[in-house]
Amino acid sequence: MNVFSRRTVLGIRPMTSLLGTLHNFASHLSRDFLNIKPKVGIVGSGNWGTAVARRVGLNLQQAHPEEKVKMWVHEEIVDGQKLSDVINIKHENIKYLPDIALPGNVRAIPDLHEACKDCNILFFIVPHQFLQSTLEKMKGQVHPDTICVSFIKGMDACLLQSCYCMLMPYTDAYYIIVCIV
Repeated sequence: MNVFSRRTVLGIRPMTSLLGTLHNFASHLSRDFLNIKPKVGIVGSGNWGTAVARRVGLNLQQAHPEEKVKMWVHEEIVDGQKLSDVINIKHENIKYLPDIALPGNVRAIPDLHEACKDCNILFFIVPHQFLQSTLEKMKGQVHPDTICVSFIKGMDACLLQSCYCMLMPYTDAYYIIVCIV
């Protein structure tokens, strides 16, 4: 029997314990789930989102070199070019994490639905003040078997709720992991 029920929340602190917690979490999932290839999406591309995309991309290159990490980029123009194009060509987020190379398997995608499509692991790393509007755009798009990992810092002061509570109404995901940083 799976010890993790629907809407399981794991609090992780500090971030260095993430891999250990995910390993423990994964050991309770069915063999079928553990044998599928990870399809990873990163919702957010600021400095924190880009740093996580880099680390996930490097790890994924070793385990599944053919798989891509799809990073949603809120499109903006930087030095006369679309930020997503710059990231995909230079493999660097020149605005939010300059001088740090991204692995070739990290792809910047300006369309939120496309960035999340077919993902079985989603990392949420948007500023907390933009979480609700981002989730509204995603409503009904997240498959129930998706593992959602929140790296969002802070909470909504107006609603007085954590980002986990904000995620619940917008996703049917069975597992939500909250990393406290």
